[in-house]
Formats: sequence, C-alpha cells, structure tokens
Amino acid sequence: MDATYLGKYGQLSCLNTEFLKNSDIDSLINLSTDKEFLNYLENKSYKLEIQKFSNSYVMPDLYTMIINYHMVKHIKDALQSLPYGGKTFITAYLNRFDIENIKVILSSKSLNYKVDHFEPFLMINDMPVGYITGSIPEEEYKALIEQPDVEGIVNSLAEYGYGVALMEKLEEFRNEGNMVGMFNTLDSYYYTRLFEQFNMYLGSQISIRNYLKSLVDIHNVSLLAKHIVSSNKDEGDLEDYIVDYGNISKQELLNSKFDTIGSLAGLNVPGLSKAVEMYTKSGLLGSIETEMKYALYNEYLPKLKMSNIGMNTVMYYIIRSEIERDNLRVIMLGKYYDMGNEFISSNIIKLSNEA
Repeated sequence: MDATYLGKYGQLSCLNTEFLKNSDIDSLINLSTDKEFLNYLENKSYKLEIQKFSNSYVMPDLYTMIINYHMVKHIKDALQSLPYGGKTFITAYLNRFDIENIKVILSSKSLNYKVDHFEPFLMINDMPVGYITGSIPEEEYKALIEQPDVEGIVNSLAEYGYGVALMEKLEEFRNEGNMVGMFNTLDSYYYTRLFEQFNMYLGSQISIRNYLKSLVDIHNVSLLAKHIVSSNKDEGDLEDYIVDYGNISKQELLNSKFDTIGSLAGLNVPGLSKAVEMYTKSGLLGSIETEMKYALYNEYLPKLKMSNIGMNTVMYYIIRSEIERDNLRVIMLGKYYDMGNEFISSNIIKLSNEA
C-alpha cells in the first residue's frame, strides 16, 4: 500500500476517538435547555461549528447547521484518504446526501416554502458534500433552489442522472401532487448506481459488500412496510422501487404476500423481528428502520473497524459520522417538538461496546 495513503488511514483511526460515546448521548438526552446542549457539544469536538454559526442562526436551525457541518467535515477528512478507485465508490455512496438534498428542495418547492425555511437542512452549507465528492456542484444547488417549480428542478437535474430518473414520475406528480413516486425512484436510482460502482472498483471487499447488501434489505423492507400501511396499494409501485441487490432477491419479495406488518417478521433480516415488535408497541413506522439499522451497525461496524487499514477504515469513519449526526438530529427534533426522553431514546442507535 502507498505510504501516503497508509498514513492518512492512520490519521482517520486516530480521529475515531472524537466520536461521541453512548454516555455522551445519554447525557445530551437528559439536558433541558439549548444553552446546556451547545455547551456540552462545545466541550467535545463541535467548538468550531458552534463558533462559526452562532452569530448567523438561532435554534433549531443553528443546531441543524452545526451537526450537518460537523459531519461534512468528517467526510472531507475521509475523502482525503482515498486513491482514485476508492474515491469513485465513496462518491457514489455519498450521493445519498445528494438524494437527501434533492428531496428537501423538491418538497419545499411543492409546498412553496421560501429558501430560509429549508436552507439549513441542506448538506451544502459552506462545505458542500456534493462539491467535495464531485457530484452536484455548489453552484448547481444554488440554481436548483432558484428554480420556480418542481418541473424546473427535474429538468435541471437531467445532466446528473437524477433528473432522467425523476422524469419518469413527473406526470404522476402533475396529476396527483404526490412526491412519493419521485422519492422512491431516487432511492432506487441511488442503490443501483452504488452497486455498479462497487462492483467496478471494490468487488473484493467482502465486509463492505455484505454491509451494502444488508442496507438494501433494510430499504426494501421499509418500502414494504410503507406499502402495507398505505391506502394506495398499486402493485406496480413495488416492482418499480424494490432494489434487486440485497440478500433477499427482488423476486422473492414480490412473490411473497405481505398483508400485515407482522408478516414481515418471517424475512431473514437481522433486527426485523424486534422491529416488528417495536412497531406493534409504538405504531411508528420509523421504529422498524431504526431497529434494523441498530442490528446492521452492531454487526458490521466492529468488522470494518478491526479489518486491515484501507477502505474498511474509511467506510467505518463515514458510517460512524452518519450515525452521530442522525442521533443528534433525533435528540434535537425530539426536544424541539417535546416528544419526551422515552421517545427520543427509542429512536437513538447506540453501538454495542462503542463499536
């Protein structure tokens, strides 16, 4: 291995010590005021972000900016450690944030929100993910935000592939005003392209491949769960949106009859039985994905962490950054909407033995 990259991988391993521990998450959940929250994070590794945005934003937008910027900074650290082939794959993996941004912009335009209502939620603030990875440039995001309507956004995205995929569902949006089809199409496009890039550049990386396949299983099961509780059950939707790269084949999922959330428990997906149990108690679809991701992370993060220094090190660092940001977002939203500590704790993903 090139000594340059070996040294950078080693730097990432050292930076792992900056991640919040489970005890930190518990402490944050039990805090009461915004000031206590910010003081706690400032004494960890968030001081730069808090100082940068405190004079420009107020809560809860300030908090969103802080945690988004912090994660993007971690991603930049990871990208500096990558040779060409690895960077191409990681770019495809990080396109999940392009998808997240596009969904926010499309939703906001369909609801006629002004830019200042949704700008803090975009992952492009000052240090854009898209810009770093060479996906959607910062200037293009600015152009997207300035588009007058959903159709203008879709047309502008054509050169990046997203727009071509979205055009298939544009007529459906015009007729029904529903963005579900567009969002599901974006997800399918993302996973298809992700596996194309993985197979081209990293096909021999077993731990990463198995992680991605399990991630697809979670996507597909979550899609089935939404379909089960939906009042609009169009069979064609599932065939269009289920991704055929998971451990459970697309055909097997389509051939099975799932008419209740409980019927999903028979699928061989780690954490799914408990996920169904949690849904039965809470009635919240989000709890299904949370429990499956808990099982996923606790199975694969230790494998990635203990592997030889290389792409596994980079993937571990990026995934840990995602988990921390997602956990902090759950706490922030839970506190802001006064959901209670029990609800917040049930939607937090903790890593066994600080994986």
